[in-house]
Amino acid sequence: MSIKENHNSNEIDKNSDEVSIISKNDIQINTKNFRHSKTIQPHKYMVVRIVLVTLIFYVLSSILDIYEHLNEFVEKHENINLDEFIIAGVFLAFWMIIEILMLLKVVKKQSLNHEKSSFIDSLTQVNNRRGFFKDAEEKFKKNSKIHNGLSIYYLDLLQFKSINDDYGHINGDKVLKETAQHLKALLNKEDIIARIGGDEFVIITMESSNEISQNYSDLLKQGIKVEIDHEKKSIEVFLSFGKATYPNDGNNLEDLLNHADIGMYVMKDYQNNEISGKKE
Repeated sequence: MSIKENHNSNEIDKNSDEVSIISKNDIQINTKNFRHSKTIQPHKYMVVRIVLVTLIFYVLSSILDIYEHLNEFVEKHENINLDEFIIAGVFLAFWMIIEILMLLKVVKKQSLNHEKSSFIDSLTQVNNRRGFFKDAEEKFKKNSKIHNGLSIYYLDLLQFKSINDDYGHINGDKVLKETAQHLKALLNKEDIIARIGGDEFVIITMESSNEISQNYSDLLKQGIKVEIDHEKKSIEVFLSFGKATYPNDGNNLEDLLNHADIGMYVMKDYQNNEISGKKE
């Protein structure tokens, strides 16, 4: 496998993405890198609730103050109707509460939008690392209870460094976006896709049979054609990927990611050796 062009192919940098020939048992995976961006978040509505309670107490205390002042005013002016002042005060208080609730609704909506955007990769518009672990852990807990077939694919773009070197980072970004959309189009609604860093993607699929699993693996082996802004060329990029299935390859998310990551490096090593052999 290699990067193919409609025009003359550029030479692939020997230092680009080569992986030395190593056995599966020699590969060490640092799982801490998967979770470095996960942080314990406070209750997402706690601040809004505190502000709301504080404002309600403030409004109530203000009403009491107004009532006391009205009493003093009425005592000095006997011809004033106190009931009218009370009705006006209550109306004003309700109006203030409605305005405050509308303001809090806007703040809450903006907070939710901001929280949602923090889980999305701005370039590819799929989940980022934080979004992946949030959705994946929920999916895994649900799946482990009902024992459905769950598979994790760890993917990496083959020879991606050479694309950046030969065509520039703008075209490299375009390749990442096109790849994300291509992969997303292969998934069902309940599946998960995320870009977890650089040119690495992770996919979680719910596969009900070995036939579906094999078909999906075959689709991932096919090249992805991308039109780039470089002499109106079209390039074809390929993926290296590894797969892990629950519960055969692991009983938790971390073990499944490790297994899939190892498989991805083994496949990448084979692909790079195949490319080197064609050059000789």
